[in-house]
Amino acid sequence: MNGVLRFTVALAPLFALWALAASVVAIRAARTDFAVAARRGLFAATVCALVAVAGLTAGLISFDLSSRFVMQSSSALMPIRYVPAAFLAAPGGALLVLAALVGAAGLAMTGGRRHDALTSRWTVACVAGAIIVPLAIAALGAPFDLPIGARQDGAGLSPDLQRGATTLHALALMLGTACATVSFALTAAAVASRTVDERWSARVRVWNALAWTALFVGAIAGARWYALNPVRGAWLSDPVTALWLLPTATGAWLVHLDSGRATAERAVTRVLLIAATFVGATLALTFGAGAFVTGAASALTHRAGWWVGATPAAAVLLLVVLLRRGDGALASASRIADDVRSPVAAWIAHAGFVLVVAAAVGARFTRDRTVALGDAEIFRARDPFGHQWSFASQGISTLQRENYASLTVSLMPKRDDQQLAMLSAEARSYTLASGDDAGPPAFITGHLAGPFLETRLTVVEPEGKRPTLRITFVPLAPWLAVGGWLLAIGTVAPLLRRRREPTS
Repeated sequence: MNGVLRFTVALAPLFALWALAASVVAIRAARTDFAVAARRGLFAATVCALVAVAGLTAGLISFDLSSRFVMQSSSALMPIRYVPAAFLAAPGGALLVLAALVGAAGLAMTGGRRHDALTSRWTVACVAGAIIVPLAIAALGAPFDLPIGARQDGAGLSPDLQRGATTLHALALMLGTACATVSFALTAAAVASRTVDERWSARVRVWNALAWTALFVGAIAGARWYALNPVRGAWLSDPVTALWLLPTATGAWLVHLDSGRATAERAVTRVLLIAATFVGATLALTFGAGAFVTGAASALTHRAGWWVGATPAAAVLLLVVLLRRGDGALASASRIADDVRSPVAAWIAHAGFVLVVAAAVGARFTRDRTVALGDAEIFRARDPFGHQWSFASQGISTLQRENYASLTVSLMPKRDDQQLAMLSAEARSYTLASGDDAGPPAFITGHLAGPFLETRLTVVEPEGKRPTLRITFVPLAPWLAVGGWLLAIGTVAPLLRRRREPTS
């Protein structure tokens, strides 16, 4: 079975290359047969990517010992709920998912007879060109080859990635990048075929909204991941994390600030912002190994990251050439009149934005307290709102499992003499089959959330009878997730209304 999957992964970039070449011939020679062949090539590349994704997923679930990707990304003891995180933790899985999403969306946008022939040919060419490099690097990673020097029970998933917010962060960023890629392909095709009109505007606004919503949800989930994972440090301290803010910012402009009747100058700005969103998302993906900050280049070779970076560079060059040669390409832009946003959706989005800003301001007033507590000892502190807290230690509990040992510290908190739910934090030490430590301990932060305050407990030093703990008070932290979801709902809800209008 792995031999068939290896052959499928090797064929995928070849089919994408054929789709690109056939599209170029169809555009330059006006050949309908080559246009049909190009779309079939894109279909074959997408199917190959989907088959490979299904094969890797089945291998992770069944723990296939003969697959290099499975042995490097999971272990026999890994719970099934971590399969999505293990799949997207390395380029071999993440890039295949990206190619499958982009290819499927490109096929959906070029099917049927309602689309202009030249625009469809350019769209197929741009989509095929966008997925060639991801498919090639996934094939070079040889995910279905035999493992090289892997442990018999698998290398296991990094404890850093075994968190709920991590999977949402990865999936959202991957989906946002795919939607941004489709939006860029539609835009480049419209500029090349001189069809920058209302139909183009309506189509790209849908994809821009989906891309920005996914990127924003990914950013919120990433912030949560960092907040409950003290090993990672500050959220924006890593350059790759900060790089994701570029497509999020340009996408926010396209979705929330670019509306109303267009002019040629505004159309140029919209085209450039769409390109900037695609380039920013692809660059962040290049150095983030899909959705995690582990580095695509380090996971394969030091040159692999630059090959992925060639995709946005080629996209920018293509767009510049099309804008310079396409005299009159934006002539019809002055007739674009975008739909007026629903006032209810606008108010929902505004409310979400206010909550997100309030949460960001509240985080500036965070208070940390570090203390060593033994059994039955009590620690008292005040939160930023002036409430008196007391934390009574409930002692230390230890647990020995087959592949890790955990130490849990529990505190019974009171706020102004009102009893609250127990607060627990954990430190895990993962071990290899030989009994040696797999790496530094993994710290799992406990948290207690109220309407205006979140209290977090982290184990700083687990050794000894009086472990060192960090108690953190974060004002308005629960508002971040609520505001993020309100912003997402206010952005996506108008798209559903527009889709129902033609059928009514």
